[in-house]
Order: sequence, then structure tokens, then C-alpha cells
Amino acid sequence: ASDPKLQQIRKKYALPEKFILYLGNIEPRKNIRSIIAAHKQLTQKNNDLERFELVLAGNVSPLCKKMIEKENVRTAGYIERNDRPYVYSLASIFVYPSFFEGFGLPVLEAMACGTPVVASHNSSIPEVAGAAAILVDADRPTELSKAMETILSDKNLFNKLKKMGTKQSQKFSWKSCALESMPAFSVRSERDSGDILKN
Repeated sequence: ASDPKLQQIRKKYALPEKFILYLGNIEPRKNIRSIIAAHKQLTQKNNDLERFELVLAGNVSPLCKKMIEKENVRTAGYIERNDRPYVYSLASIFVYPSFFEGFGLPVLEAMACGTPVVASHNSSIPEVAGAAAILVDADRPTELSKAMETILSDKNLFNKLKKMGTKQSQKFSWKSCALESMPAFSVRSERDSGDILKN
């Protein structure tokens, strides 16, 4: 049976059944254009993966508004802090191909929820993600698309990244963020990967 809280959050933010998530400020620095391009490549190339919608969650910068409207991308708006673990857990994968990051907290948050991560190989992200995420060139949407395809098509890799991500996230001190007050970050641990991938 589905967790009632997860279903409540899905309804609150109008989230689709299966989706690829970006969560953060929706602005050019975060490489939103590449996320949209990569998702388009993914669904055009693979009929089986068409059902994985792209969801951009966060405040939309005026600089990205027209592009998002033109591409007809689903947005979820600002996600309240206490709801984020559930949103990460509902997502099939989390993408974060940012051009520059001071720390990359969303990468750790997603991994703490057991959500496989694809992120950019720059700034602090490689140190934060370790070997627990697939890292790609921020300037190459095709690399991002291929990484998403690989995770969504390979249940063993999905499970491996899920376990490694949870372990990697535990290496960091959470003192400076709200995670310490969010026990829900383990919410995915009881969910089956097949539920997220192939149903």
C-alpha cells in the first residue's frame, strides 16, 4: 500500500506518477535549458521512458519563465522545507547539472532520500556526491540524457545508486541545514525500486 503522506504530497504539488525532478531556483545558472533539452532527447529516443515527466520545482526566475512556457514544462512551484523529503522520494531520479555550486545541498538531500542523482562534474559537486551519483559535463545535454536513460533502464544500477547515495549523505554533517529535523528523509527506504521504474 502507498504511504498516505506520499500521496498527500503528490496531490498537493500535482506531481505525476513517474517523474524526473529538478529542485532549486529555476534560473540560467542552474542549467535549466540543458535539463529540458536532455529530457526531450530521452523521451523522443525511448518510447518506454515517455511516461517519465520532467518536473521543475522551485521559484522560477523571469529569465527562465518564457522558455519554460514555450517548452510546456511542468513546474511544481516552491516546495515547503518539510515537504521536500517526500517530493525527492516520489521522484524516480534527481537531476542537478548546475554550472556552479557553492555546496550543492540538493544533491545531498536527494541522496539522503535514496533517490539516484545525475549532477554536473564541477564546483563542489564531485566532492559532495563522491561515487554515489552519475556526474556529467554541464555543457552536454546528451550526456545528461544518456545518464538518465541508463538509470531508468537498469534496475541494478538504480538500487546501487540508491544505497550508495544514502551512505554518502551520512558522511556529511547536517548541522547547518534543516535535515536534522526531518526524519522523513528515510521515507524511500521501504519502497521498492520496481515501483518507481517499471510499473
